[in-house]
Amino acid sequence: MALTMLSETVAAYQKDYKEAEKYMTRGLTLAREQNDRERVLSLLEGLAALANYWKDYAGAREYLQQALEPARNQGDTEKISDFLIGLYEIADREDDYKTAEAYLEEALPLERERGDLAKCRALLVKLAELASHQQNDVKAEVYLEEALVLVNKQDDKEAVFALLLDLFGLAKYQKDYVKADVHLQKALTMAREIGNREAICQALNLLSSFYFDQQLFDLSRSTALESLALAREENDQYFVAVSLHNLGRAAEKQGDFIKARSLGQESLTILETVEGFPVDFIRQWLATLPEN
Repeated sequence: MALTMLSETVAAYQKDYKEAEKYMTRGLTLAREQNDRERVLSLLEGLAALANYWKDYAGAREYLQQALEPARNQGDTEKISDFLIGLYEIADREDDYKTAEAYLEEALPLERERGDLAKCRALLVKLAELASHQQNDVKAEVYLEEALVLVNKQDDKEAVFALLLDLFGLAKYQKDYVKADVHLQKALTMAREIGNREAICQALNLLSSFYFDQQLFDLSRSTALESLALAREENDQYFVAVSLHNLGRAAEKQGDFIKARSLGQESLTILETVEGFPVDFIRQWLATLPEN
């Protein structure tokens, strides 16, 4: 048994994963024969990791499911939760959102029992995403609101900001614009309290775009101007470009097509230097503007 353990460790260290898998499988057989539950659990976890590495998700799922029983017998809530999260990740990768949600719903009370608030928050956010994938926005909102309660307890203002943006996006999708505005205004206030200028720019530009959608073009313009000034102070070219685009759209609606084109072109020029950023939507918008 000791030789097998040494062999698998050396093989893994040398990145000979197939050889490591062979020794680990042999070790698993020996561990089961000797009723070494702790070793069985460790080997199943390792084999699941190797299967994931080879993108053998069916194999990884099988190993994790086998690992759950001994983990439950030992009452190891941390391991049980880790295995359930591993199974969630496989189901999520396969777009099996209902199964993925079931795994996380089982893991969540275990993390509550362990008192790991950060992990509870992460699981709640993931559950909200899964609920949204299944078009269950009410459930998604419940998960996000619960996560918000947790981060407020932790006084984690950065996390509060992120969750408020998630809640804003959800409320906007639901066309509950009053609630969306409340969440976004709270997010902006939180960003100002933190003093995170990037977060302030992000919230301001979301607010500018939100006002634009509500046909509040003066507010959209003034909010984008505030963001632009701040972004220029920080030399944040991305938010300079986004602010310019928002200002251009507001100028178009106010009938100043020359200014709209100038602002839009400046925005496009900057964003073209941002690798991987899609700019076709700006080109298409510019093409719709009257020549004068």
